[in-house]
Order: sequence, then C-alpha cells, then structure tokens
Amino acid sequence: KYSGTAPGKVILFGEHAVVYNKMAIASSLNLRARTDIEIKNDENKLLRIEMPEGEKIELERIKVEQIFVNKLKTIKEDDIQLISEIVEEIENYIKNREIKGDLEVAVVCILYIHGIVNHFTTNNQYKNSSIHIKLSTELPMGAGLGSSASFAVSLVSAFIAAMYNWKDESLEDKQLEMINNWAFIVEKIIHGTPSGIDNTVATYGGLLTKEGTVRTKVQNASACNILIVNTKIPKNTKKLVAGVRERYNDPKTGEKMKEYINAIDELTKKSLSIMTSTPFDEIQLTQLIQQNHKLLNYIGVGHEKLDLIVEIAKKYNLSAKLTGAGGGGCGFIYLPQDQPDAPQGLLDELNKENFWYKATKVGAGGVKIEILTN
Repeated sequence: KYSGTAPGKVILFGEHAVVYNKMAIASSLNLRARTDIEIKNDENKLLRIEMPEGEKIELERIKVEQIFVNKLKTIKEDDIQLISEIVEEIENYIKNREIKGDLEVAVVCILYIHGIVNHFTTNNQYKNSSIHIKLSTELPMGAGLGSSASFAVSLVSAFIAAMYNWKDESLEDKQLEMINNWAFIVEKIIHGTPSGIDNTVATYGGLLTKEGTVRTKVQNASACNILIVNTKIPKNTKKLVAGVRERYNDPKTGEKMKEYINAIDELTKKSLSIMTSTPFDEIQLTQLIQQNHKLLNYIGVGHEKLDLIVEIAKKYNLSAKLTGAGGGGCGFIYLPQDQPDAPQGLLDELNKENFWYKATKVGAGGVKIEILTN
C-alpha cells in the first residue's frame, strides 16, 4: 500500500496583481489531501476508485490500458507531457460509463496517470494485480484553497511510489521535482492553463513568492496561525480575472486600476519583508492585511460575505482579507502569536452566518509518502 498526502494553499498577499507580473505570496496549509493505492492480488485485474464523497467506480484494467497502446513513444518518464489525444479517448470512455461533472475530471486524471505508470513500471506486482485507489481530503472543494493541486500531488506521489516500488519514505530533490512536474500535468487536465504555483506549494510546502515567471521559496518566515473561513458562495475565477482585465484596459478606469495593482504589489513586498524579519512587526502586518482587502474591493473582486468576515474579525480586534479570486470563496483571519486560538464569540458569529472555518498553520510541510508492506 502506497499513500501520498499533500497540503492545500492560501494566497496571503498579491492575488490578482500577480496576473500583471507583480508579486504574490502563497503558503501551504496544514489541511491535506490523501491518496491511498493498494495493490491486490486479484486475477480480475480491476481498477477500483473511491472518491472523497464515497462514490465508488470499478473499471477493467485491460480496457483502460488499451487507450494507451502505441501512444506513449514520445514520453520520457522523467519528463512526461500532456497528450490531448489520450485525454480525449479517456473522456469518451468515461462518458460511456455515465461518469459526469467533477467526478469525471478526477477519474480522467487518475486514469491518465495510471496509464503512464503502467507503461513505465518495472513493478510486476503492479502490472498484474487489481489496483484500489482511495481519495480523501480535509479541504473544501472549489474554494480557492488549492484543493485540485493537493489532489494532484497526493495522487502522483502515491502512483510514482508504486511505479518504482519505493521502500524509503524520504523524498530527494529529484523525486520532488518529478512529482511536481507530473502534478502540473494533472493540473493542466483540470484547469487548462494553470500558473503552476498551487502544485509547487503542494509539493514543496512552506511559503513561496511568484513574480512574473520567477517562483522563489521563502526562507526563515515567522510562523503564523490563521483561521480560514469559507463563505460557501460559488465563485467564477475566469470571470473575475477577465473583469479585472477589462477595467485595467479600459481608458476610463485603467489609470486607477494600475494604481491599485501597484499598491497591492508594494504592500505585498512590505509584507514579505515583515514576515522574514526579526523582530516580527505583527501590528504592521495586520494593517497590511486590511489594506490589501480594501484594494481588492477597489479592483472589483469583493463580495458582501467576504466583507462580513472582515467586519466580524474587527469586533475582536483581528484583521482579515479575502484570499484567491474573490467574489465569494474564502477569506482568512490572522490570529496573533499571543492569541493562536480564535475567540469563541467570533466562532459563534461565523457559525450564525453558516460559514465553514478551520484554524491552521501557514507554511506546513509539503508532499509526504507512506509505504505499508504486508
């Protein structure tokens, strides 16, 4: 049995500005997705998939693997690519099984990675057995917390461990790079043109900055506690990003939008400086959190429920902001170092609004694997 777990992510500062090559700070969260792969001696050679919500799917390996015949000649195991022809064939195969929606996308990803692993593996037990795949997660789906990337990283880490029949649970740089590259392929299947920041955070953990095409691991950042709050309001990331772009390019609003984007960039860089300095200026950091939320409202990605999180936090002298695309989804409340537990009154108010919330640490560890042998 091979298991992979990977953290979610939160954008602390710089969302939307990052689209214009400005800096964003992202962090892993101590909320994780998990994939368990169990190899069972079973002459039926089935793929059994169990999803987080309990849905169960059973497929014949031979039919799935026929899709890949003669199509992987251009792929190297240390540099896999997205072959759209294979994805389309998997989608057609799944449609005939009446697997739809989010479940369809997840199964496409699983079958794509399985096909590649089956092609390259020298683990005969993997090739000649039934494979049981079970997915679980602590992350709300589609809320801007990197749930798809944590799924991708946990999935490929478990599959690669099975492919190479790894005996050692510690991961070296080369192995982490391979997991990250494969997970990026899964993210492409899900999102089309992802930035790569989510799967990188899920693989390596900790804090990461992205500015233009440059991604940098942040060293020696102060430990922070936050309360993630999910409004449960659906958001449309593509629509929100397109709306900002439209206002940015509009002659009437463009100059003001550029000012706001530059201001977000400036406060993001200030925040990074504070988080990596000793002593840690917590008061100034909380002020920057409030300013960032206001600026995100100014560029048009706010929502009344996100503002409500900020207002509730203010009653308890705490700072909060939206995180990710905005327009719904999640915000976070910063919990001071001398007050790492959220006040009960605040939690009661969040419950009253039917918000989901979870306290977590910023900068959690990255991907981990576990290997259980009989």
